[in-house]
Amino acid sequence: MLLDRTYDDFLGCSVKKIKFDHTNLIGLLITYDDGCPDISNCIERFKAIDPHVRKIIIRTSCNELIKPLMVYRLVDGDWRTFEYKQRPRKHRQTH
Repeated sequence: MLLDRTYDDFLGCSVKKIKFDHTNLIGLLITYDDGCPDISNCIERFKAIDPHVRKIIIRTSCNELIKPLMVYRLVDGDWRTFEYKQRPRKHRQTH
């Protein structure tokens, strides 16, 4: 049996991918649809990669479809949560 996910005890969820953009100081965590990371530990994980991290993006993966979930930004020394809102799709008029 081949396992395609790795459970991360520190984050408390199964992880598909962790990336860090050192230019923009942005962390990206892609989890699987069946779990949510421990946010405090997620922040600590990215601070261990680069203590100047300014933003963390969390996305979930379900059936190979990656969906945005949450964004955490460092604002005036405090981490703030920003939730992705689904925008209604605009219908294009065809002639």
